[in-house]
Amino acid sequence: MTIYSQHYSKRETPQTEQASPDQVRNSAGGYTFKVSPMEYARRFLILGSESPTYYVSAKKLTIDNSRGLEALWREQPEALANLIHEVSDKALAPKNDPALWALALGAASSNPIARKIALGLLPKVARTSTHLFHFLEMAQAHRGWGHGLKKAVARWYEKKSPDALAMQAIKYRQRDGWTHRDALRLSHPSIEGSEKRAAIYDFICRDTASKTLDRLTDTPIQGYLNVLEAAKADDVSGIVDAIEKYKLPWEAVPTDYLNKKPVLEVLAPHLGQTALIRNLGRYTEAGLLAPFSALEKDFIARLTDVELLKAGRIHPMQCLVARGAYSAKQDSNKRIAAALEDAFQLAFATVEPANKRTMLALDISGSMGSPFMRNNAMTCAEATGAMSMITMQTEPECITYGFSDSFIDLKLTVKDSLDSIMRKIRGKTFSGTDCALPMQKATAAKWQIDTFVVYTDNETWAGKIHPHQALEMYRQQSGIDAKLVVVGMVTTEFTIANPADKGMLDVVGFDATAPAMISKFSAGAI
Repeated sequence: MTIYSQHYSKRETPQTEQASPDQVRNSAGGYTFKVSPMEYARRFLILGSESPTYYVSAKKLTIDNSRGLEALWREQPEALANLIHEVSDKALAPKNDPALWALALGAASSNPIARKIALGLLPKVARTSTHLFHFLEMAQAHRGWGHGLKKAVARWYEKKSPDALAMQAIKYRQRDGWTHRDALRLSHPSIEGSEKRAAIYDFICRDTASKTLDRLTDTPIQGYLNVLEAAKADDVSGIVDAIEKYKLPWEAVPTDYLNKKPVLEVLAPHLGQTALIRNLGRYTEAGLLAPFSALEKDFIARLTDVELLKAGRIHPMQCLVARGAYSAKQDSNKRIAAALEDAFQLAFATVEPANKRTMLALDISGSMGSPFMRNNAMTCAEATGAMSMITMQTEPECITYGFSDSFIDLKLTVKDSLDSIMRKIRGKTFSGTDCALPMQKATAAKWQIDTFVVYTDNETWAGKIHPHQALEMYRQQSGIDAKLVVVGMVTTEFTIANPADKGMLDVVGFDATAPAMISKFSAGAI
């Protein structure tokens, strides 16, 4: 007699076969679920698509994500606009470029309501001139300069105060082949009622202030011109005086003078958080961050100030990348490096412990050996270690393991530094992917787990049972209504979480709110 159950079971299905009609084939050949269109958009907005995954090229990722965004602009424009604004305004993503790209797609949408909403959002998402120039380059790939785009760009200039506009003209003179002169000549913003604004526009378009100097004497532009004059005479003290008087930004100083101690010292109090983080190496090389010096203490205090990090829209990834680059320098200051590690943790949204028995399971399979982001040496597997550090240090009852098609103890502890975590993970990516292993191990060992947190690219295929089936078997065996949080580390639309199961949640890797979301879900608050 044929034993039909050997060929078909709803409790144990090989991952290379569908366990549910709504599953789709992932890039590795296994079957998984699809995230919702809005969650798919969130993955793109936070992770972008500049880097290829193990299975998918950057080009295909960008095309697939862009088509998904275009569909949302047609069908749910207000919801998508709110998501774009949230991710950009709250600095939930390492870069603003994906949000600008999504906005450019909206500005070219076939839905007139979407176009209006997207262009209306431009000043809130494109906060700096660099953002504006990026957006213009992106938008031109999809549309021409119609009335709506001209009006939106004009509004971007009109909404800025004259002093803020002057600072933008100094700091960001050109990007992506675009200049303020180009944008002004195409958009024709109003100058009504403001002689100072008119003078600034004249300075931008004529690249001189000779005819309008008397109207620019109390703006940063006058300070910038003073710096240029002092530089021509090789007058360092003149440059320092202009910086101090007008509180000029880094970008107002000619490159040749950015390594001179007096210039660096006078710039230091006015550095924004991003400029501070980017230029730690320069200050160290100049000998200005000696241990226990006044400037070292000031920089450490600013790097570890939660409010300054929040106001500067500093994303955890910025701190993590900066820390890696800074620590690699031979003359790096260990106290500064430690402050960057603290900043990495502080830049995440505040996390309250769920006080649940938690297993963190890090996917270290071969596909997780691909770069996490463009121009970043960190792999996806190493990024999971950095992410897991926050929950490890938050939850009093937490264990951490790695898996591929086998399950291993990575020996990560709450006492591990970022360096230690990276060392323990580095070089361990191997073999196939079986995302069911964490739940299977807990079932076999009779471990008491309330929440499984799996960090993965969701390209699972190697198991004899699907992850959601393994979780259900664990629930039945243990009597615990355990939850599963899936932390997606790439911008595909796949997930091992069953959308029909309210005990499963998808979050995005390196979303600045992800650790807090994990904790709230684990605690039953969401």
